[in-house]
Amino acid sequence: MIVAGKTPGPDDLSNEELLQSLHRLETRSYDLDVIAALDHAQIAQGPGGPAAMVPGQHHVRMNMYIAQARSGRFEIVESLGALDPQERLVETPALVG
Repeated sequence: MIVAGKTPGPDDLSNEELLQSLHRLETRSYDLDVIAALDHAQIAQGPGGPAAMVPGQHHVRMNMYIAQARSGRFEIVESLGALDPQERLVETPALVG
């Protein structure tokens, strides 16, 4: 839950609030405090394992896999582990006061 007057951290956002915040980022309708919190968001256990935002990149470090389709299913051939997105750094918008 986000509390007024407090800068939210990654543990303060519910999944719904996280999704709403990501939507606001995409539509350029956002709260700068939420952007700062999302920069450090983490998921302890997702479908492919844990995932975490890479600060300053707006992309996620997550497990990567190489798989083959066999009989309508994917079989993992190789697990590459958690990989950084290898993207360029972006500036965090400045607070306008």
